[in-house]
Amino acid sequence: MRIHNLSETTLLFLSLILFASNSTRAGLEGATVEAQRIYDGTIYYDQTATVNGGIEFAGIAGGEANAKITDSQIILDAVASGSYASGSFNGYAFTFTGAPPITNAVLDSSTTWFPAHLTFTSKSVSLDYSGITVPAFPATVVDVAVPEPAALLTLATAIAGISPRRRPFRMTRSEATERTKKNQCEKY
Repeated sequence: MRIHNLSETTLLFLSLILFASNSTRAGLEGATVEAQRIYDGTIYYDQTATVNGGIEFAGIAGGEANAKITDSQIILDAVASGSYASGSFNGYAFTFTGAPPITNAVLDSSTTWFPAHLTFTSKSVSLDYSGITVPAFPATVVDVAVPEPAALLTLATAIAGISPRRRPFRMTRSEATERTKKNQCEKY
């Protein structure tokens, strides 16, 4: 690959550095997470913490549950037994800032407390327990997938390598002679 001018080289170099600096970690560790307890559009609990592998949120919504978030999992343990009322949404939402985009979220096989719905976006995971009864020894374990930095850097490098480059235009000697003659004729 040949880059023809300094501005293209500089742009490519700076974009790769920026890309690599934003993708230095592979998971949620170190990101900021906002935990919300929501029932039918009303937020009853709203706290923010930094993901550090410990219990980030103890006693959510007056002691209902504890949330522990690791590099690749959200673990929600119910503290109190009971049932969740039916509604448009009755559960928990976790929104991440400063983390790589979430590409998948699925229930882990160790889950014993199953939500009615599990949804995710590139920045959040929501667990809806509408109409669900809390079982004995309840735990919801969500495996969260984010792209690995090495894979993202490899992809960026590959895209940069296959991007089209304009080849400099070169005239043959006979084309240059013809053009000169034509320009001279047009002047007179």
